[in-house]
Amino acid sequence: MSKLLRTARLLLLFLLVWVATATATAQTGLTYFITQVDSSIFPEVHFTLRAVDLGNKAVEGLNPSNLAVYENGEQVSDLEITPQSDGPITYLFVIDQGRNSNYQNFGLNNARLAITTLVSGGYFVDGRDTVQVLGRQNVNSDQTVTLLPPTQTATDLSTWAANFNFGRGSGATKGLLGVEDGVRRIQELIPVAGSRTAAILFITRYIEDPSATVAPTAAQNTGDAAASNYISVHVLQTDSNQVNKAALEILASASHGQYAAMRSNNYQSVVTSVYQAIAAQRAYYTVTYRSPGADSGQRQITINTPERPSEGAIGSYEITLQPPSIAFIEPVPNSTIRREAEFGADGTSMTFDTSRVRVIAEVGWPDGFARNLESAQLFANGNEEDSLQVAAGQTLLEFEWDVTDNITQGVSSVTLELRLADELGMLAQAELPVNIEVIIPATPTPAGPRVTPS
Repeated sequence: MSKLLRTARLLLLFLLVWVATATATAQTGLTYFITQVDSSIFPEVHFTLRAVDLGNKAVEGLNPSNLAVYENGEQVSDLEITPQSDGPITYLFVIDQGRNSNYQNFGLNNARLAITTLVSGGYFVDGRDTVQVLGRQNVNSDQTVTLLPPTQTATDLSTWAANFNFGRGSGATKGLLGVEDGVRRIQELIPVAGSRTAAILFITRYIEDPSATVAPTAAQNTGDAAASNYISVHVLQTDSNQVNKAALEILASASHGQYAAMRSNNYQSVVTSVYQAIAAQRAYYTVTYRSPGADSGQRQITINTPERPSEGAIGSYEITLQPPSIAFIEPVPNSTIRREAEFGADGTSMTFDTSRVRVIAEVGWPDGFARNLESAQLFANGNEEDSLQVAAGQTLLEFEWDVTDNITQGVSSVTLELRLADELGMLAQAELPVNIEVIIPATPTPAGPRVTPS
């Protein structure tokens, strides 16, 4: 084997190992968020699942072959994972209105269009997405104010932007604190951090306070705070010379967002790129499974591990279960089943009018949660008489009881017993007392020889 061939094979082996390792790392590096758990039609359970990678990007391509669901530490079966692409997004603008902001120089109409492109570009979905606008102002004091309350209506944003003058204050602003206030507002809008896409769009000329030497460290801290809440910060800098952009780049990078320099001649393409990147994060899943557990109480749902993970959001629900109930319909309690014999033509053999008895019972669910039955057996005085293969959803059960062994004349008591097991392993049994009366006619007198009169 030539040295070149050996080198090529080693390289191929290295690449295969690298791909396998990268795939495993990507899978184990995901964070999962379970919300909207619905157990109303238990044992079928539904929930919404969102997954993000280490860069806070929504993950696509999950399916039962690469994802497992555990309930109270037990892996579930009959798992269905349906991908969705219409997840909601929360957009929050923070507009820095410090004394040096000078949006007039950038162009007020340009600034307005940079915001409303979110609507005109088709990135905002009415009734699904949420948008809010904050301003960092320093008129009498440096503070964050609400410019547009949260809304799910696109025209609210467009109308507000058309009338906003982007005025600047008389003092320097701490723009990074405005971003931190934005993180807190999103926490109010999304109580389960990471369960939906959230982005802050920070529009600023540059950081006025703190100084250029301190701002990078402060920006790192702010970006980390956003990232820990699964919020990306996208920075749109309006200064044509990109003054003090280092802190703004750090802010975007630390939060897995984007930094972009906006100029009056390129802002349209810049914001379009940003909005496209955010809108691409709508992937989530609806997950359905059948619960395997019969215990009442709190249930915990986890992904790919039976234990509670350190990050993300687990699912939970509470259930109270009872065994199925059994109501006999036929025969009625303490009724008497007659078996009447008839002699054959030979005067010795007997046939009975009844050899099989139909036993009908109905299964109910006192806890309100209908399940499938795994087994149904009928016993008479402890002896198994019949068993059924029960179809999914079947509640009316019909058995055949063979009574041919009952040939002793008179009345005897029999205890019928029905035993059930549902799909969760919950057992139920019910007894039905009945009587069997065997009636045997008197033995016929043999006919004598025929006498012919002489």
